Amino acid sequence: MELIVEGLCAGYGKHRILDSLTLAPLTGGKLVGVLGPNASGKTTLVKTLAGIHKKQDGVIYLKDENDRGIGYVPQGLPHTAALRAFETVLIAARREGLADPIDHTATVMNELGLAGFAQKYLSELSGGQRQLVAIAQMMVSSPALMLLDEPTSALDVHHQIFILEQVRAKAQAEQSLGVVVLHDINLAARMCDELIVLHKGRMLAQGSPLEVLTPQIIDTVYQVEAEVLVHQGFPLVIPQGLGPTKNPGL
Repeated sequence: MELIVEGLCAGYGKHRILDSLTLAPLTGGKLVGVLGPNASGKTTLVKTLAGIHKKQDGVIYLKDENDRGIGYVPQGLPHTAALRAFETVLIAARREGLADPIDHTATVMNELGLAGFAQKYLSELSGGQRQLVAIAQMMVSSPALMLLDEPTSALDVHHQIFILEQVRAKAQAEQSLGVVVLHDINLAARMCDELIVLHKGRMLAQGSPLEVLTPQIIDTVYQVEAEVLVHQGFPLVIPQGLGPTKNPGL
C-alpha cells in the first residue's frame, strides 16, 4: 500500500493549521512517527487523514490492492458509554463483517493483554486501559492505514513500548502503515522506522530517525538546545536547556 499527501491544507474556519503540507510517499510495512511542538498540526493531520476533519485543499490518496480501510485511535476513548471493553471491540469486528467476530475479538484482546478486564465497563477502566481498548478496536479490523493520536500518553513505559511494538509488528506482517503522533522524541526514535517533523503546519523534515533528529532541527522546532548521541544505531536526544533567549510560551 502507499499513502500520498500533497499540498494538504486543513484548519478550523478561517484558521489554517496545515499549510500546503506535502510528504514523501509513505509505504506499507512501517511505523511512522509524527513529531512537533504544540499547535504544529499533528492532531489535525491524523484527523484529516482519517476523514474526521475535512481538508480545505490538496491531495490525500491511499492506494491499497486489498481495498482495506482506515483505522483511527483518538487521544481518549469516551468513558461514559455503557459498554463493556469486549463489546466495544466486538462492535468494530462486526462492522467489518468478519466470519467469526467473537473469536477474532477475543484473539486481538488476548494479544494486547486485555483479557483481564474484557468484561469491565469503560467507566470502570483507567485512562490507560481505555486507550488499550481503543487500540484493540482499531486493530481488530486490520486496516491498511492505522492512525494513532498520542496512544501512549496515559501508559507506563512498559505499555508504551509494548503497544508500539504491536502496531509495528502488525504493519510489517500485513504490509499496512502505522502513523502515530508522539511527544516523546526518544521513544519515537527507538520505535519508529521513519519520522515526520511538523513545524508551523508544514513538513520540516522526513526520514529515518538518524536523518531527522539533529540538533539543528530540534532547536528550530522545539527551541531547545540538545546533544544528539548515537546509541546502538539509534539517536538519543539529550536536552541541554532552553538557552537565554528561548520563550517557552504556548
